[in-house]
Amino acid sequence: MIEHSLKDDVKAFEDIKTYTRKFTKPRHTRAEKTLGHFSCPCSVCNTKFQKPPSYNISIENKEHLANTQGKEKSFTWLLRELGKASQTMSIKVNIPETVVFHKSKANFLLYQHSDRTLKMTSTSQSLKLSELRKFLTQASKHHKREENPEGHHHSSQNYGKEVVLVRYLGKSQDNELAFLSPANENGALRVMQEIEFSELMHERPGSSVWKRISYIQTVVKCKGGIGETHIMKYYKHDENDKKGIFDIQQAGQDDSEGFELGFIDDIQKYSEFICKRIAYVLLANAKKDLLRMNAEFIVDDNGKMWLTYATRISVKDIREENYEKVLFKRVQLRSSETKERLDKEICWTEGDTTGPNQLRMLSVMKKHYIDLKKRIGIEDLIREKPKDSLSNLAFSQLHPYAQYTLNDLIDPESSNKQFKDIKPRRSSKPLNPRRSHSRINIENPTKSLSKSKIHTSSCRAVSQHKQRSFENLKTCLTTSKTSAYAIYYI
Repeated sequence: MIEHSLKDDVKAFEDIKTYTRKFTKPRHTRAEKTLGHFSCPCSVCNTKFQKPPSYNISIENKEHLANTQGKEKSFTWLLRELGKASQTMSIKVNIPETVVFHKSKANFLLYQHSDRTLKMTSTSQSLKLSELRKFLTQASKHHKREENPEGHHHSSQNYGKEVVLVRYLGKSQDNELAFLSPANENGALRVMQEIEFSELMHERPGSSVWKRISYIQTVVKCKGGIGETHIMKYYKHDENDKKGIFDIQQAGQDDSEGFELGFIDDIQKYSEFICKRIAYVLLANAKKDLLRMNAEFIVDDNGKMWLTYATRISVKDIREENYEKVLFKRVQLRSSETKERLDKEICWTEGDTTGPNQLRMLSVMKKHYIDLKKRIGIEDLIREKPKDSLSNLAFSQLHPYAQYTLNDLIDPESSNKQFKDIKPRRSSKPLNPRRSHSRINIENPTKSLSKSKIHTSSCRAVSQHKQRSFENLKTCLTTSKTSAYAIYYI
């Protein structure tokens, strides 16, 4: 009976300890910093190791944004903006030579330079029908003669006589109007051969034929004039998508060939890259935010992609105060408040390094460091080498009257002691006569004269000292002293 009661008491005591431990134990205990893994709880490390948020906004929302906040623009408007921007910046976009018509005459010509940069001209001489016929015909033939970058050459005889593509306006529409909706410019497309194009360009300037034409564009190196078409549906990135902002800036600012060749083989990525470059140009020059665009690309027989047309272009005007924010959006990490907060976090995370776990980790790291030095053999390299007696002997032969050795010069501590003990020889340097005579006191000339007297006496003392030195040298030589001692005395 007594044993049973003792067992019950022991069990009850253990239960009380268990419950006490549960109630007294803190709900959340912070683990020490060096238990198993290294981590830093500051905000910078937390944001660094967090996964970037995904901005998968639905296409319906992007379409709604483009329809409600954007303005519809035409392809000729886009060409005009690219031409204006080409006067102040370098734009490398493959666009065939295009002549845009307005009010029954050629308005401007957009073409590609030899370095692939876009150029625009609107001079009356360049926009004459005869000059345009020659220029567009030669450009079309040049595209057909262009060689493949891989070395496969196709003769221009293998291609037809197609020269240009003519885009007409919609039904019952003409370019005499001051404003044309983008839908009115989406008319029929006609491929013209050289004879047909020559007949068209021989029309008189005031003919009604020019009212129906939106633009004329040269053909690229494709059989039949029109090759394989790829349509890229571009939508603007989200406002907080840092990767999207960086991609647009990189596409617009980096025009190197190496960067472009990185994804030129991928049609989808390359067409998206061209759309981002156009979006950057509109942001930087026209202050327009490109919300949506359906860009049509043609891949020629050389594998080169050309932007030939674009529809459903929607842009949004950017206010002056928000221009820099939209174009050059950056994360502000250099403000004074952010610096103070980071300093406090660093001081808090450093903490006390004298705990048992910290000391244990320090000992482990120190042991690993010592083993690593032994394995590499770095101690043998930095160990002090024995002094070379042969070098000291050679130095003493070269400088027999030196009061120090070569090792004293190499060792900074011993050299400082040796140089402190050496007393420098006295030397009297003559004053600069030019300096003394040039400084003449105009107010009191007697002072300047007294200075000149002092200078004359000092020069006389120097000459007397030289004479005594020469007499001493003669005495040394006559008393059969060594020539080396005489030279050293000098």
